[in-house]
Amino acid sequence: MKEEETVKQYSDRIMAVVNSIRLLGEQFSEARIVEKVLSTLPERYEAKILSLEDSRDLTTISLTELINALYSQEQRRASRMEEHQEGAFQAKAKATSSTSAHKGKKNWKNRPKPDAARGGDRLCRFCKRPGHPEARCCVSTLPGQNQPQHKGEEARVAEDTSDHEEQVFAVSCLAGHNKGSKGWLLDSGCTNHMSPDASIFKTLDKSCKTRVKIGNGQFINAKGKGEVLICTATGDKIIKNVLLVPEIDRNLLSIAQLLEKGYSVVLKGQECQITDPNGSSLMTVTMSDKCFEVDWSGDSHSAHTASTENTKLWHQRLGHSNFKSMARMVSKEMVENFTKTVHIEDVCEVCQMGKQARLPFPTNTTWRASSKLELVHTDVYGPMRTESLSGNRSDNGAEYTSAQFQALCNNAGIQHQLTNVYTPQLPTKALEYKTLFEAWFGFKPSLAHLKVFGCLCYNHVPAVKRDKLSKRTKPGILVGYNSVKKGYRILDPSTNKVQVSRDVVFDEKAYWNWERNQPEATSEELMTDQFDSEQNEPDMVFDDEPVRGTRTLAKIYERAHVAQEEPNCFEDAEAHEGWRQAIPDKRKVIGVKWVFRAKQNADGSLNKLKARLVVKGFSQKYGLDYIETFAPVARLDTVRLLVALAAQRQWIIHQLDVKSAFLNSFLEEEIYIDQPQGFVVSGKEDMVYRLKKALYGLKQVPRAWYSRIDSYLVSLGFERSSSEPTLYVKKKQAETQLIVSLYVDDLLVTGGDQNILAVFKAKMKEMFEMSDLGQMTYFLGMEVQRTQNGIFLGQKTFAANILSKFSMENCKPTSTPMAVGMKLSSQGDHDQVSKSDYRSLVGCLLYLTATRPDIMFAVSMLSRFMHCCNKQHLQAGKRVLRYLKGTLSHGLYFGKSENLKLIGYTNSDWAGSKDDMKSTSGYAFTLGSAMFCWSSKKQSIVAQSTAEAEYVTTANAINQAIWLRKILADLNLYQREATEIFCDNKSAVAIAKNPVFHGRTKHFSIKLHVVREMEQAREIELIHCNSEDQIADIFTKALNESRFIKLKEELGVSSMKTKEEC
Repeated sequence: MKEEETVKQYSDRIMAVVNSIRLLGEQFSEARIVEKVLSTLPERYEAKILSLEDSRDLTTISLTELINALYSQEQRRASRMEEHQEGAFQAKAKATSSTSAHKGKKNWKNRPKPDAARGGDRLCRFCKRPGHPEARCCVSTLPGQNQPQHKGEEARVAEDTSDHEEQVFAVSCLAGHNKGSKGWLLDSGCTNHMSPDASIFKTLDKSCKTRVKIGNGQFINAKGKGEVLICTATGDKIIKNVLLVPEIDRNLLSIAQLLEKGYSVVLKGQECQITDPNGSSLMTVTMSDKCFEVDWSGDSHSAHTASTENTKLWHQRLGHSNFKSMARMVSKEMVENFTKTVHIEDVCEVCQMGKQARLPFPTNTTWRASSKLELVHTDVYGPMRTESLSGNRSDNGAEYTSAQFQALCNNAGIQHQLTNVYTPQLPTKALEYKTLFEAWFGFKPSLAHLKVFGCLCYNHVPAVKRDKLSKRTKPGILVGYNSVKKGYRILDPSTNKVQVSRDVVFDEKAYWNWERNQPEATSEELMTDQFDSEQNEPDMVFDDEPVRGTRTLAKIYERAHVAQEEPNCFEDAEAHEGWRQAIPDKRKVIGVKWVFRAKQNADGSLNKLKARLVVKGFSQKYGLDYIETFAPVARLDTVRLLVALAAQRQWIIHQLDVKSAFLNSFLEEEIYIDQPQGFVVSGKEDMVYRLKKALYGLKQVPRAWYSRIDSYLVSLGFERSSSEPTLYVKKKQAETQLIVSLYVDDLLVTGGDQNILAVFKAKMKEMFEMSDLGQMTYFLGMEVQRTQNGIFLGQKTFAANILSKFSMENCKPTSTPMAVGMKLSSQGDHDQVSKSDYRSLVGCLLYLTATRPDIMFAVSMLSRFMHCCNKQHLQAGKRVLRYLKGTLSHGLYFGKSENLKLIGYTNSDWAGSKDDMKSTSGYAFTLGSAMFCWSSKKQSIVAQSTAEAEYVTTANAINQAIWLRKILADLNLYQREATEIFCDNKSAVAIAKNPVFHGRTKHFSIKLHVVREMEQAREIELIHCNSEDQIADIFTKALNESRFIKLKEELGVSSMKTKEEC
């Protein structure tokens, strides 16, 4: 046992070694452990061992009794200052008799029995304690009792410091008339630690001599420099760099030297507080006789502090258990390997924050009733002395009331009782101060493996995972205990992965610093840089190789299972052989739930009620239950292009809906699900379903459905567009017969031959359960109205719902969605608003832009401040709502034109953003009537000129034009001529046609020169136009009322009533 070790630490270390030996299969009796403990105890427990020999036979004493006796001795020793004085006389007697310095380590079996010379059981008249004669009492007040015989004996004691440092320091303290005998004084004017007494030095270099200047200006000689050994309540410590100055009278502790090492010294009132470089308090020195004298012993305070800290540590290990419950566990000896004392008065800040309750009411009161019925006491008779039934009681849950469970109880002879409904408060017989573990298994649980959750630990790196010069451990964080393996769950902060390991060393008072990404340093030792612990015996040697065999929890589980239990999760089922065979290998059962939804018509009325069984797809695992999940859907640009084409050619657009489309797709993976609630097969409750077809909720089901309908449409003779995978065209030579656009389970079908369209519907109904919705009237929230000359798209109902949602149905209308010259910014001191409300508003407006390009710029501007919205942004959003109030019936009208020529417009607003000075790009495309494709977006780069901003916008518009030309080609609408794109910046047009202005364009990105390439290939023709004729101007800036209305009409935005009047 080491001198600085406590009994608890030593017993834990011994038991750890014993458990490791027992795991290897070797028998290790408790008697051998007791013998080992007795033979390795230090000298300070000699008196206790002799006392135990007097009272009982040490060959039959149990390990628990021995540890408890030693712990009690340690606590008494820590609570009395007299122990140091008693140790002094032990050292003095030792020096006189020259007995062995290792008396405490002799074989305990061969020790002689004590005799009457030691005092017997007679009480000493000085200290009132037995076991010693009065002449040897440490508290005797007789003159000369506490003085050493002569200096020679004291010197001999001081020389033998390797084994009796504590006694040496006590002798020094008792020599009251010697130099330096009055302890150590804190000195702010001292440059070095100094001592006049050479006998207290552990090491002394007399060749290191210097001169020291004292207060009167004179110099005195320092005879050497070395290390001084002192004794503290927590162990023996060494003060380094101490000068030997015989001419001074007291030991001096230099404040300057402490500060130089990073320590903090604070003088406040009557106390001096010393803290280490990490901020941990080391000691508090109280002023005495106008001096600050360090009390190294501090036994009573240190013992109490150590005991308190031990209580707090176990309190954290047990998950902040109640202090009274912990005290009951100690007093009733309910568990093994637990603390021996608990301070109930301790206060835990975490518990106060989370579990504080009202204080109890007083039981006594000074007031008494003075008249009848002024104070009434009432009670309920009980408890009734009725013999209770012996059995098992549970609530009325379905897991306990099933026929299978009842049959199990009957076969096992178990009497099963149920509680009343909503009344589970029916207690059974108390456990009589036993834990549930002990009541079930018959022996007390051990808490030796518990550590503080979240503490810092060091996880051993196996030899196969490191080379010779690599670190042998990695820091980690304790996050729990493994339920299957005998190991700890350790989080590696560098990888954020959890590992299970048994070779872990814990620092329960240190934590991981997430800000610095390093361990949070702690200091438990006194002045780490200057005070080192002195060890009296070598450390125990442990084998570095891993243990060959380990115990598993299988036997424990077998003892716990008196009846077959149903597992709560797949991990529990996998741990049991029977359940593992019941589930296919490497497959997980997925849960299901019912989802209910009311489907509405275009006018908001109820269409039908839908109840759908949905799989809990969030529990699927990638690579096992699914691989690919992506499935394309039709773009809104494609849908509007189809509407524009139908309006041009006077085609009717039909709408088909596949009922429960996902249920028609097939699965490639093996998927198992639970039986749905309400449809559990009686007698087969423990069985599961294997899916042959997909269900809603599976991650791969959209892709499976797309693959199914894609293959079927191709088999019907349709060609899939290479640029739009949800667009299918059936051709006959140069004639387009049918066009199908797919949006998940909704199909838009149009063509010039109604007979072919009818045949297509019939074949689709043969393959899938379909709903023929007839002529397209409502699609993706867009209301579709057909006239003799065209098709109108609007979202009047949705716009009205937005106004109602944000309580703006009675607001005053405005003529423009954004005030002229308004520049929104994230800067400023405007009040913050609810982010959720603001994001909901912007999301609704973005959905409305499907048929309202006139609000595109305003909504795009609002969407830039989703993360930092304030009152200014909310007011701008409300202005858009006020504009919608006056234009609820507006939408896009696609009419018939002379030809289907693709034309584009592009424009930019240079440095329009106040936050980052980036520009805004805007473009729009038409086939001769209303705009069917548009965009308003902030550029990703900072343009250095208006020409560059226009050139970037033009490049984006050309990329869109190339894509639209490919789709039109798939529809047999080939653009024989170059697509005209109008731009109002001459420099941008010139740069596109020729490599001019090299000095101002050499920094342009290479991808931007697609403009020049497409211009030279005659795919695109960039044409300059006046700013007054630039339609895309509405997508880049806020305009005045007259210009805004003009450009809105050019976009094709109007009301249905206006078009009917025309």
